[in-house]
Amino acid sequence: MKRIIALSVLMMILTGMLPGCANGSSTATVTTTSASAAQTSTAPTATTVLEARTYQAANFTLTIPKGWESIEIDGGVQLYKRFPSMSGEIFEVSFRGSGQQEDLAKQKVEELVKKHDGTTPESVDLFGLTFWTTSFRLTGVPQKHYYCVKAGVLITILYKGINFESNPVFKEILDSITLS
Repeated sequence: MKRIIALSVLMMILTGMLPGCANGSSTATVTTTSASAAQTSTAPTATTVLEARTYQAANFTLTIPKGWESIEIDGGVQLYKRFPSMSGEIFEVSFRGSGQQEDLAKQKVEELVKKHDGTTPESVDLFGLTFWTTSFRLTGVPQKHYYCVKAGVLITILYKGINFESNPVFKEILDSITLS
């Protein structure tokens, strides 16, 4: 009988502590945000929302698909599959430097081809600009890189992940990019 009373008292104490923990000094927080709230957020950390939303930077905009997170990187943004997937799928867009020569894009791709045994460099038209591209595997993960120089700024688009070439999400993200 004493055990039952002791367990009952312990349960009441623990039950009373739970609401206090919810409002305590814990650093973990869970928030549900709408797409419009995510767009206006100024936090430079990863964001989590449950619907597709637009990422806007000075040089470009793109759509972040449902189930993906974003984090700002130097000159751009990196998108990745959110937890619990952790699938290794990444899509990245960046604008870096100034005063770059037009041939830098082709040089970057040629370096990747040599370093990682990539596919033959080829030029492709994206967004009305000429990008140089190659595909290769790095640590077993297939990826594709695009490089272009616009007004002296190096534009880089990278995506990687298993079956990225047949994954419609990668094409949708690429097609959603609008350059400013």
